[in-house]
Amino acid sequence: SYLRLVRSPRGPTLTFRIRSYALAADLAATLRRPYSAGNAVWQSNPLLVLSDFDQSQQEQSLAATMLRNLFPPINVQTLQISACRRIVMLHQRPAEEGGGVELRQYVIKAAPTNVSRGIKKLTRGNRVPSLGRYGSMADYLAGRGGYSSESGGETDDDEKV
Repeated sequence: SYLRLVRSPRGPTLTFRIRSYALAADLAATLRRPYSAGNAVWQSNPLLVLSDFDQSQQEQSLAATMLRNLFPPINVQTLQISACRRIVMLHQRPAEEGGGVELRQYVIKAAPTNVSRGIKKLTRGNRVPSLGRYGSMADYLAGRGGYSSESGGETDDDEKV
């Protein structure tokens, strides 16, 4: 199967042969904890990453320009970080690896870091935890509430995206 991008009325036409693809359901089946972003992620413009397109070669320069114009530009001055929900990455593979353009799409999920588990539980859900067995909110946030096990320690900042 093929993907054809046409710029009308007199623009160039790019034709891509699709060598392989993965369905979202297949990707979710391989994950231990699949994340469903819902419909809200499709309502915002993606961040576009064009990787390894050689601007000195006319074909790659034209392809990069056409692919860049598929998505609306993002105004950095008015951009809200919370509105950035996905990334579209287009990577030009080297000729030694068979060439071609690789398309990947990522969903951005913001997670608080360097925050206690009690605060994470408060910000994560819409439910208010039962605080009846604690003397004060400080007891809950100090670690005597929420999870009693220390085995689920927090991950390093380097692992967070």
